[in-house]
Amino acid sequence: DAKDGAKCIVTVFPLKPGDIAEDRSTMGSTEDALSYWKNEFLPGAELKMERRVVHGVTVDLLDATGTIKAEIEGFEQPDYRRLVAIAEGPRGRLVIFVNGPRLVVSARRAEFENLVNSIRRD
Repeated sequence: DAKDGAKCIVTVFPLKPGDIAEDRSTMGSTEDALSYWKNEFLPGAELKMERRVVHGVTVDLLDATGTIKAEIEGFEQPDYRRLVAIAEGPRGRLVIFVNGPRLVVSARRAEFENLVNSIRRD
């Protein structure tokens, strides 16, 4: 909800022609994506990583809370929270991304979990 400063983005990155499920080099790895999002936070941020299986699908999760770096120097966002889930499937990658003020994102944590727990292989 843009009014509260938080956003939720759900994106599917399909395999490109020539990609195979075992070699996603043209997509970048899940670890690369999670590392990028973790590194947007300043030192001292609380970073939690988790891997779980949801309905037979491996899902990697990031829960980060702290001060996020600004794209423009001097505009850091303190007390920020980011929830990310990345599910790898045979046809590509699903990314669920929730970002915003800590209190707002924390209040929406159960909805994020419901979305993650709805992931299916089909």
